[in-house]
Amino acid sequence: MLADIPGVSFVPPQGGFQMWLNVSGLGSAGEVAAWLREQAGVLVNRGEAFGPQGGPGHLRLVFGCVQDDDAYFAAIGRIAQALRRYPAR
Repeated sequence: MLADIPGVSFVPPQGGFQMWLNVSGLGSAGEVAAWLREQAGVLVNRGEAFGPQGGPGHLRLVFGCVQDDDAYFAAIGRIAQALRRYPAR
């Protein structure tokens, strides 16, 4: 769902409960995070708050708190739809 969005890249998580989404091709992580909150109803963290692992231009997605697979895939689907509609810079 996320792999085919222009301006977005990520490395699939190998384990754990989070992933880093590189949105630097869309704009600032803060602006994209605000867009996702408004348009997709999801909260993500800006990567620079977590040091070099994520860093500027990245968003941290935490999915350890998701109760079931349906909720997880629904949230990822809303994120993908919102990112496809993100205003071009």
